[in-house]
Amino acid sequence: MIDINAFAGPWPFRALPASLPADVATMLQEAGIARALVSSLEALFFEDPQIANERLAARLQPDGILLPCAAINPSLANWERSLRIAQEEIGARAVVLHPNYHCYDLESGPARALLAAAGEADLPVLIQLRLQDLRAQHPLCKVPDVSVDKAVDAAEAAPGTRVILGGIRFAEVLAQAARIRALSNVWIELSQVENVDGVRQAITAVGANRIVLGTGAPLFNVRSSLLKLEEGQLSNQERAAITRQNARELLAI
Repeated sequence: MIDINAFAGPWPFRALPASLPADVATMLQEAGIARALVSSLEALFFEDPQIANERLAARLQPDGILLPCAAINPSLANWERSLRIAQEEIGARAVVLHPNYHCYDLESGPARALLAAAGEADLPVLIQLRLQDLRAQHPLCKVPDVSVDKAVDAAEAAPGTRVILGGIRFAEVLAQAARIRALSNVWIELSQVENVDGVRQAITAVGANRIVLGTGAPLFNVRSSLLKLEEGQLSNQERAAITRQNARELLAI
C-alpha cells in the first residue's frame, strides 16, 4: 500500500507515537504500508518552510519507504527557488500547501503561480485543508480550515497540475463531488473522511479512480485508516486503485 499523506517531526501540542522519520517509517511498515509521501510538521511553524524541508530530507533513508513532500509558502519571495531545490536537490515527489498555517489565500497571484509552476515541473500538489479539528486545537493557536471551494477553484485554474485535497471531510466530498468528477486533475485522500461506510459512499460520489489512501500518521492512527477500507468492502479492483495504482500514477513511482 502507498500512503499519500504522512508526516514527520515534532508536534508542539502533544507527544506523537512517532516523530523521527525512521520511527514513522517503522510504524507505517508494521501496518502494511510499503511507500509513503511524507512532509515536515516543522514546516508549518518555521519562518521559512524550506529549512524544514531540508532538515527532513537529510533524515530520510535513500532506499527507505518515505518519499519527500516539500512544503512551500508562495507568499515568500523565495518560493521559486524553494520549488527548484525541492525538485533538483531534495528529490521531492510532491509539493504540499498550507494556506492556513502560512497565512495566504489560494486565490492570490503567487499561489496560482506556484500551482502552475508545480504542474510544469510535473510535481503534484497536496492542498492540506486542515490538520486537526478546530475544536481540538490549543485555545491560543486556533488555525482555521482552508476553504474547500477555494481549493477546488485553484485546481480548476491549474488544469495542468495534479491536485490532491488533503484532510478533506466526508461532507465536503459529497458537496464537491460533481466538481471533482468534472475535473480531470483532482483527487481526494481518506485521512479525515470519517463517516459510517464513508469510503464506500466516497467511491459512489467521485469514483475509486479519484481516491488515494492517506493516513495522516502520526497525527492520526494508521490502523483507523485501514479499517475504513475494510468497512467499505472494496472489490479487488477498487482496493488496488485506492491503495496503490492511483498513487503510483500521481507520484510517478
